[in-house]
Amino acid sequence: VWYMVVAPSHREVRSLKAQVESAKALVCEDAAAGHDEPLLVMDQLGTRMDRLYAWANASGEPSKLYEEYRRLAQKAGVRVDRIDPGSPASFKGQAGTEFRGESFVCSVDITGEFPRIVKFIESCSKELGSARVSSFRLAGGTTDQNLVAASVETTHLRMERPAVQANAEDA
Repeated sequence: VWYMVVAPSHREVRSLKAQVESAKALVCEDAAAGHDEPLLVMDQLGTRMDRLYAWANASGEPSKLYEEYRRLAQKAGVRVDRIDPGSPASFKGQAGTEFRGESFVCSVDITGEFPRIVKFIESCSKELGSARVSSFRLAGGTTDQNLVAASVETTHLRMERPAVQANAEDA
């Protein structure tokens, strides 16, 4: 889970934090000179951080996943037979970071034609935020020769946003 789901987001958060710190230094240097550009940079970085957390948390609420899976299934043209969200597991980032969150695995059983099942699996990877398809199994045996049963397991990530520390100058 760490290398597949958490590590890429962790690197992005670390990069954005470094950029924010650099922008803060520019603001301090240029504030006395009356330049507004660093403030614009800080605002843009804040917006990127907000988008990253929104993306990472898009699939982090198990209760909302039922609706999302049903929406994706309808869009792909498959039938959802069962949705089974697993229990969340907490994780922390590398030592010295404030990076924390939860991950959980969800299993979805679907039935449909093979190309539509492929479309559903692709949609899970692209449209559920930081969710990743971790495995899938196909099984025949349905009464209709064209239909295939599939079990798709997805891993989901929800990141906790670190508390913002106000600088003494801001207070």
